[in-house]
Amino acid sequence: MKNLLFIGPLPPPVGGDTISFQKLISSSYINTNYNIDIIDISQKKNIRIKGDIKEDIKRYIKVIKKILQRVKKNDIIFVNANPGFAVTVYWQILIISKLYNKKTIFKIFGGSIDKYISKNVFKKFILISSIKYTDLYLPQTRHLLKWSRRYTSKSLHFPNWLYSWQFNSTDSINPKQKKLIFVGQIKEEKGVFEILDIVEKYEYIECDF
Repeated sequence: MKNLLFIGPLPPPVGGDTISFQKLISSSYINTNYNIDIIDISQKKNIRIKGDIKEDIKRYIKVIKKILQRVKKNDIIFVNANPGFAVTVYWQILIISKLYNKKTIFKIFGGSIDKYISKNVFKKFILISSIKYTDLYLPQTRHLLKWSRRYTSKSLHFPNWLYSWQFNSTDSINPKQKKLIFVGQIKEEKGVFEILDIVEKYEYIECDF
C-alpha cells in the first residue's frame, strides 16, 4: 500500500476549499487504498487580514518545514490549494518532490485560475510551469480541463468531492417543480448567471440566493 501525503486546508474556517478537501481525505476509497498523511495549511482564522505579511511568512515556514520532514516517507504528494498558494508555494513543493523522486498530484480549488493569472505575466509563468511539470493535474471544471490541455496532457477533470450516497437518494422528487438555494458568494465565476439563465428558461425551477 502506497503512502500518500495530502497538503491542503482543513476547517476551521468553514469554506468551499476546506470542506471539499475534508471530504476528499475522508473518502473510503482513499483510506482503503492508501496510507495517508496530512499537512493542514488552513489559516485557522475566520477573517484574513490582508497584507499581514508576518503571519503569511510564519505559515509558509511551518508548511515547508513539515513537508521536508515528511516527504521521504511518502510516495505521492497531493496538493489541494487555492490560486494564491498555488502560485506562491506549490512550485517549491514541486521542486522538493522532484529532488526526492516523488510523484505529484496538483488540484487547484476554484474555477477561474485562468482569469487569476491572465493579467500577471509572473504568476502565469509560475503556474503554467508547475502544471507542465506535475505528474497529474486535476482541474475542477471542464473549461479548465480544456485550458490546461494547452500545456499538459497529464490532466483529468476532477470536480469537487461528493460522497457516493449523495448520488443514491431515494427521496421522491417532483419533476415539475424544483426549488434551489444558492449559498455562497454572488460572483460571476460562481456560476450565478448560469443559474439565472436556467431559472428564466424553465418556469418550474426557482432559486433563492
